[in-house]
Amino acid sequence: MRKVWVLLLLFAQTALAQNKALDSLQLQLSAAKTDESRLAILKELVNTAFETDLNKALEYARMGVDLADRAGDKNAQPIFYEMKGRMHANMLQLDSATHFFDKAMAGYKAIDNKKGQATTWFKIGWVHKKKQEIDKAMDADMTALTLMEELKDQEGIANALGRVSDDLTRQGRMKEALDYAKKSI
Repeated sequence: MRKVWVLLLLFAQTALAQNKALDSLQLQLSAAKTDESRLAILKELVNTAFETDLNKALEYARMGVDLADRAGDKNAQPIFYEMKGRMHANMLQLDSATHFFDKAMAGYKAIDNKKGQATTWFKIGWVHKKKQEIDKAMDADMTALTLMEELKDQEGIANALGRVSDDLTRQGRMKEALDYAKKSI
């Protein structure tokens, strides 16, 4: 019983800290003078709200999409589309998630942002896994791996190798899965 109380106390403290952080960021957003600073603050609001309230995070992502569209910020647009897709994915609204991931991907390709493309491919792969479309998930993760290798992003490569290992495990291809897992490590 004591453990339950400790966990409840920790959760309450975390929630209060999140609310204070959100309140502070909202004040900063109100005082921000440029679209660039507003977009940066909205990005932080999405990430902070994501920890405790997906609906609130989705609302901030919507605001980010709207502001990026109005400002014509080609770099921020795909970031907020990807964030919006992530919120829908985590709420298991997979069709909406796919829609926004497609918009993010188009935006990242338009500005030749390979890292953004790769992270979006990871999320597309996740959606396919939720739909039990393991072959499509593996294709998405392999595409992300290729992009991370082009960038020589070691953390991204390890992440992609781990995801491919998981895809192979789901397909029952254990020896190949082990090989990818070892490469990831």
